[in-house]
Amino acid sequence: MNKRTASQNAVNNNVINNNVINTDASSNNAINTTKNNNAINTSATLPHILVFDSGAGGLSITSVVRAKIPCTLTYVADNKHYPYGEQPSSKLENIILSTLCPIIQQHQPDLIIIACNTASTLILPALRARFTTPIIGVVPAIKPAAKHSKTKTIAVFATKETTQRSYTHNLINEHANGVDVILISTPMLVSAAENHLHGQCPQNAINNALHMLFSHPKANQIDTLVLACTHFPLLKKHIANTLKQQQKTIQLQDSGNAIANRAYSLLNVQTTTAQHGKTTVVLTLKDKQKQACYEQYLSEKTD
Repeated sequence: MNKRTASQNAVNNNVINNNVINTDASSNNAINTTKNNNAINTSATLPHILVFDSGAGGLSITSVVRAKIPCTLTYVADNKHYPYGEQPSSKLENIILSTLCPIIQQHQPDLIIIACNTASTLILPALRARFTTPIIGVVPAIKPAAKHSKTKTIAVFATKETTQRSYTHNLINEHANGVDVILISTPMLVSAAENHLHGQCPQNAINNALHMLFSHPKANQIDTLVLACTHFPLLKKHIANTLKQQQKTIQLQDSGNAIANRAYSLLNVQTTTAQHGKTTVVLTLKDKQKQACYEQYLSEKTD
């Protein structure tokens, strides 16, 4: 499996791609891992992709990536420090790096996807100083949303930190010139997405988020809604159905396809098999119920 390096550091729509330099890292964080041993063992010919998030959000990215790329997968959920979006940036960067770096060293993936908007805007520069592995980060899909909006009015569902971070406002200034961008903090959707995987109905949280959206003075002009947290696409069908019931015509924009396309372009896949290799789930805090839930989701999306 040959690794590629990018010719430049750039944001491609809502994808950050960077290549980085290798150094040792260590940590005392305990991790809990399991493997899906039912998968075909084609690891020698399949690329190994590591996906990282604070919880279940990265599952939405993973399902789209694996639909496009047969691969061996390591899914890392830092549930010990979940949720990221409500923590101060000053502490969070060190927390993420001390957790993630030793896991990368252990698993040696061919490609790393930071499937978290918050983490992507914080740690990519530091990761560039540690690893040569190609890295894809996720940022709010403001650029494509602004480009395709006919009314030139878009809304963004995000965590509190993402709505306040200068990186988000720089994206708006750079890619949404002449477009009204309505930022709405919807942390209730993060917990709703996590709980939804455990069978709980997310409708109350969705109703609350949409109530905030439609309370805005320019609500009737909104034609695109950006789901700027990777947890939110796990609720995409529910959000779309609720909008339909309310007779609202709003397009939902997320990062999944852009991430999958970027991953495909970076990987030199040396196999024509349509079957996946082994799947490993890594939790930074032991939780049997969450472990089983994530494994089941990944298994269903592979079948």
